[in-house]
Amino acid sequence: MPAETHQQGRAEDAAAVARAVAEIVADVSGRATEDVEQSCPLARYGLSDLALIQVQDLLDEEFGERTVGLDFDAPGFAEVVTVGDLIAFVCEQLGLDLPGPGSAVEPQPGGQGR
Repeated sequence: MPAETHQQGRAEDAAAVARAVAEIVADVSGRATEDVEQSCPLARYGLSDLALIQVQDLLDEEFGERTVGLDFDAPGFAEVVTVGDLIAFVCEQLGLDLPGPGSAVEPQPGGQGR
């Protein structure tokens, strides 16, 4: 596969991660996907510790086949505060670069807590 095609596929994969994370957060919180913003803290969506476990399980179902499984015990997960942080964490776990402008859930200024 040519390098350009491979890189484009990885960017599309990262955008798919952003969409999937937004859909999962929306589903668990009972909100519309379009209302989920990367810059907003997960707590704003009413995600308690129990709800975050449900988000983790759904993310693992969605992306676990691409890897041995997402490692929610990794040091970076403790720093996840916003939706954007969660997207960045999943992308990092999958070895993907963050999605850029034009993805389903566009990065918001200051949305990454890192």
